[in-house]
Amino acid sequence: MYTPLYFAKIMDLNSQSYNNKWTRAIKQTLLNIDDVLLFIWYDTDFINPSYEGKFKYINDILLSGRSQMYKMMTGNDEIPEDLEEDRALAAELFSSYLMPNKWAANKQVYKFDSELELALADSEEIKLPVRILDRLPYQTFYLEFAEDGIFRKNFHGAFINIVRKENGYLFYTERVKEDGRVMFGKAALVPNDNEDGIFIFDKNDFSCDESDRNVDWTEFCFYMLNALLYLCADNAEIQESSVTKNTYHPSGRIKNRFSEIRQWECGYRYGSEIRSQKKQKKSSDNCKGQTSELNICVKRSLPAHTRRAHWHHYWTGPRNGERKLILHWIPPVYVSGTECQAAVVHKVIN
Repeated sequence: MYTPLYFAKIMDLNSQSYNNKWTRAIKQTLLNIDDVLLFIWYDTDFINPSYEGKFKYINDILLSGRSQMYKMMTGNDEIPEDLEEDRALAAELFSSYLMPNKWAANKQVYKFDSELELALADSEEIKLPVRILDRLPYQTFYLEFAEDGIFRKNFHGAFINIVRKENGYLFYTERVKEDGRVMFGKAALVPNDNEDGIFIFDKNDFSCDESDRNVDWTEFCFYMLNALLYLCADNAEIQESSVTKNTYHPSGRIKNRFSEIRQWECGYRYGSEIRSQKKQKKSSDNCKGQTSELNICVKRSLPAHTRRAHWHHYWTGPRNGERKLILHWIPPVYVSGTECQAAVVHKVIN
């Protein structure tokens, strides 16, 4: 079964017959998923016995039986002594239901070409107006990793949920494996205090200790953020998959069938062009060993290198009127230290 659909089906409590206090609590959280995610991931009152707010029922169900729930998740029924670790496990427990159920409502999937995936992940810093993310076509979607890409060795893809919060955004992720294992994460996109509406991120903002619980986290976060920006770019190459174009038939009621899924392909023309260039580059010798008198090798002042992909944005419209922000993705460019130029041969006629 298609991986995100598998998770949506097994986490669909409405299709399950048993009814107990745990399933009733989970069903209640599904009525207000964004607020619940904010509470369980960011609020210090989560798992606080004295809390009396609107999410008291969440704390009550966890405080009364989370050791049993942890055993179900990890095989260990011991409650962590560290409060932050305890909260993280409890938040993951609820999120394992919340994320697939949120996605099941629209079942949008984005698939990036492996070459575009690599280019978007190969970044060191991002500096853009945060409001550009207002253009995202969907708040919740599944990001499927390319089969021959850099992330597929560890995960099939990730459920992504973006929530606007005050002057920024919060995003939650659930990376999933085809064997049913998952890995959760969260991050905040908040404008820099010193610049109006600009958020600045480098890889240090997402750094963490590498372990089984956060494998590839830094690289994934940068890729995901760049992927979100790509979906907002004016020159983005996005087209509906030929597979779901013929099968997509949404219904008013969630049935968790493949016909409810809509897939979008991103950057496949770009990827095809890059693969063609790599093939040509491999077959050529970059001027080495060339004996043709119709080729001239020119030394450049700079050594051979690749200019990383980056973002270019600017405003259009009158300064005192309505203005529009234009965002363009600039792909990576290979700059050779030695350039082969075709000589121009002029035939001289007496």
